[in-house]
Amino acid sequence: MIVEKDEMNISGIPQYVRIREMLRRSLQAGKFQIGDQIPSETELAHTYVVSRMTARRALNELADEGLLVRQSGLGTFVCDPKYSRKGSRLTSFHEEMELQGHHPTSRVLSKGVKEVTKEVASKLQLAAGDQVIRIVRLRYVDAKPVALQKAYVPYQLFSDLLERTDLDTQSLYQIYEQRGFEITKGRDRITAIKPNAEKIKLLEMMKHKN
Repeated sequence: MIVEKDEMNISGIPQYVRIREMLRRSLQAGKFQIGDQIPSETELAHTYVVSRMTARRALNELADEGLLVRQSGLGTFVCDPKYSRKGSRLTSFHEEMELQGHHPTSRVLSKGVKEVTKEVASKLQLAAGDQVIRIVRLRYVDAKPVALQKAYVPYQLFSDLLERTDLDTQSLYQIYEQRGFEITKGRDRITAIKPNAEKIKLLEMMKHKN
């Protein structure tokens, strides 16, 4: 889908601003749905006869506003600004949604003890053979499913998580802090994937035809 080129010849306005606002209007008009991929930098540069750098700036500014998410090697996708997460302060999903005036809840799909994988061990600084608790939760905002979360917690530190019945309403960050663990830093890695049938059902997604 290519956005329209109308109103793009207004003098005195930087080209990236014109492209940004044209894309914004397309989003507001519903020409793109949440999860849709929008035109690439190359396509926008060709459509509006500008440099890729100009098109990139327009996309980056919309991404900074939480309207788009950019994935290296994959493209740029529309996201839901109602549930955008700010990266300037380290907060839990639960707390951040509450700060935005929403009601977050969760549904525990599974939890159990697993031997740590090599990838998880490197991130949690665990040794090979150590055990972790793997918790899979479906996260809701205002009763709408918005995320599928898998959390890995060192079993030695939090073994009683298996017995807790409040993980539907309790933030893991809150549990950590109750134990005296202060969350000082975190790292987010965001990627776009093609959901399988199970994820489509859990997140109540509509299948898009190519």
